[in-house]
Amino acid sequence: TRDSYYGDRDFYHGTDAENLAGLTSRGARLESESVNSYGDGFYLAFSKQTGIDYANQADRPALVSAKVMVRKPKKFTDSIDFESFLQENDIPADNLQSKTVTKLLISQGFDAVEIGGNRILVIIFDCRQIAIYEVTEL
Repeated sequence: TRDSYYGDRDFYHGTDAENLAGLTSRGARLESESVNSYGDGFYLAFSKQTGIDYANQADRPALVSAKVMVRKPKKFTDSIDFESFLQENDIPADNLQSKTVTKLLISQGFDAVEIGGNRILVIIFDCRQIAIYEVTEL
């Protein structure tokens, strides 16, 4: 991770403990059946507390700690900045289950998304960019 845009920073992903076996055996899954706030990808938080907050929404909360190899994130100051990007590119905000946003950003040379604001999130496009080093049931 030395060459990563984020250096050796730790990232956190809150999940249900039911998902831990899959995470440790096959790694992060980037696609979801549900609509995510910022499109497809593996969502990670800068803050451990934010990861815990997301984990606590699950029946059996668990926290994943990871490092990432990101070279060029597309940075948005907040969700409003992200929504403006969607409008500029004629992407309906209600169509985030599709790979449209991810494909567009990859075509522009980006390999992740960073959303600023109260809870800084990074959305990773390729599971090979993620090195999970710890999983903890809370």
